[in-house]
Amino acid sequence: MAGFSLCLWTQGAQAQSVFDDLQAMDDAAAQAEADEATQRAIKAAGYEVENHVRRARHYIEEAVADAKNNNSSLACYDLNAAASEYGEAYIAYKKASGQGLTELEDRIAEIHKVERSLGCW
Repeated sequence: MAGFSLCLWTQGAQAQSVFDDLQAMDDAAAQAEADEATQRAIKAAGYEVENHVRRARHYIEEAVADAKNNNSSLACYDLNAAASEYGEAYIAYKKASGQGLTELEDRIAEIHKVERSLGCW
């Protein structure tokens, strides 16, 4: 009888080992899917970030033209719009990646410095 229970125990241990292996494979597959989904989200956010940055640059060009034409109120408006676009880019990037982007933070800070120097606030 002891041999029979040892056989059942061995089969049970083997079954547990197979189950553990299958669970590990399932966990690895789930992690790979999550990683792939994250990468797709970052890529999609990249397009959104790029669009916001492009619009921000356009607003900055407009602000420079307005400042050259001595129209500080329009320059302030354009700088505010540029800062908003960079802010939207930052939010889109952060949503997708879980972290901020220092480069965008620096651009927003630079715009605010120019806004203060023009007396926008």
